[in-house]
Amino acid sequence: MKFIHGKKFLETLFPMGLTEPVVIGQICLNVFGNTIISLHTKQQPVVEVAKWGVWGKDYNVVVIKLLGGDDALLEARNWPSKNYLPLDLLIENDRCQLV
Repeated sequence: MKFIHGKKFLETLFPMGLTEPVVIGQICLNVFGNTIISLHTKQQPVVEVAKWGVWGKDYNVVVIKLLGGDDALLEARNWPSKNYLPLDLLIENDRCQLV
């Protein structure tokens, strides 16, 4: 979570970080130059959020939406697979890339 800005709520839910698998659920591009990436995890939050309900009964996935600005470079490969993709990060020169 090092490269996520504005992550106070996320750190409250997962103070030890995201330690279980995270997959890319959705990638959206809009005409304003924004990129939205939805990450899905089945890691149970350490804090119960009342409006979400009870973990394992009302929900069992947390979706984290990340918003990138117009400086984001996006390249999609193997697009026809249309499945949840494992999240792999490449950290190089103080930049984070989803690979």
